[in-house]
Amino acid sequence: MLVAAWVYAGPGVAAASSTISIDDAGALIVEEVVVTGRRPGPPLWRVTSAQNTLWLFGTVNPLPRSLEWDDASVTHLLDGAGGLLLPPNLSMSTSNPLRALGMLRRFNAAKKLPKGDSLEDVLPADTLAQWHAVIERFGLKARRYERLKPLFAGEALLEDALASIGLESDDDLLKALKRLAKRHDVELLTADVAVEIDDGLNYFESITDQDSIACLQTILGALDRDVSAARDRAIAWADGDASGLLEFDTGAVAASCRTTPLDGAGAADARRASRLSWLESAEALLGSHSVSLAVLPIAEIVGEDGLVSALRLRGYEVHGQGTQSSEASHHASQPDNVR
Repeated sequence: MLVAAWVYAGPGVAAASSTISIDDAGALIVEEVVVTGRRPGPPLWRVTSAQNTLWLFGTVNPLPRSLEWDDASVTHLLDGAGGLLLPPNLSMSTSNPLRALGMLRRFNAAKKLPKGDSLEDVLPADTLAQWHAVIERFGLKARRYERLKPLFAGEALLEDALASIGLESDDDLLKALKRLAKRHDVELLTADVAVEIDDGLNYFESITDQDSIACLQTILGALDRDVSAARDRAIAWADGDASGLLEFDTGAVAASCRTTPLDGAGAADARRASRLSWLESAEALLGSHSVSLAVLPIAEIVGEDGLVSALRLRGYEVHGQGTQSSEASHHASQPDNVR
């Protein structure tokens, strides 16, 4: 029985499609997201100060694996741009290769259940039933996760489930933007802040069994509830559909579940420092270049607590759909998907 289907066809043969259906046994089936043809790419927002403009390239995560987006807008803006500012980022590293190897072993060990235990042994009955239902729904193999603690099993399940329907992280998108900047001799600006590797590992190892199971339950709920929204949000992004894009929750699937060493309380100061560094770099670009470009998650652009809202509070004008200040018209020389 067909429940819902979404199909969009643009000029020529380009199309994006996916289907949610219910089989005879009543199980939800999510078919692969396929995006063919060259898509317009995301809408762009902008921040202005006097005669200077910082264009904002918004990202969503995940994106269709088959996506090929038109980079004409970004190429247009990078030609002569004063810089490309990348999103805030936290990292962990060590210059000692032996220490790095030891830490990696501790990270991997922290992900696994005690010897002799399996995932089925530690999950409550209702969570285990939901787990098996999701595994079956996305056509995955339970053996891949059986030795992992619930939190990390959920993290791997989320990645595999999204991949099974043609969705993946936005890492390749950032790589493509960096290549474009290099091709145009545009300086890459980062807001990276390092976190002590011991702090991250200590957080990893301190996660309680109760919190680990709660995180898995969050992910299972997200896969039940949010996959369709993630799919449609990604397609709206690919088609440059700002109105459609903003209809959906701007957060990532299961974003409320903290699953990495960089999510611990010890990283809070570093996270604030990275965001402050981004704001300072954005202001420097606005103060010294007529045109520059920055990359941010959509939530940071339109969210009330986002970085773009912080720029507005500092006195800058923000223009684009979903922001408090927008223009109804655009300069004729600007690309079609520039907002």
